[in-house]
Amino acid sequence: MVATNTMLESRIKIWYGEDLELSTQMPLNCNFLTEGCHGGWGLLYGYFLESYYTVLEKDATYTASTTDHGCQRFAE
Repeated sequence: MVATNTMLESRIKIWYGEDLELSTQMPLNCNFLTEGCHGGWGLLYGYFLESYYTVLEKDATYTASTTDHGCQRFAE
């Protein structure tokens, strides 16, 4: 997921000139297509980003763990 985030940040910088730092934690908590901190596939993370959304790192800082219903805090 980190590699996918980095790739997306780079593409945003190239296409739009914006230097954004995207959250790695939010997809770990919210992506029901992968297994959060228990593994998962970058391809499925890409599908999640394409179909849903992500937030900035400042809004969901990396904690290296997930919790039940952790995505609800990002929906506010």
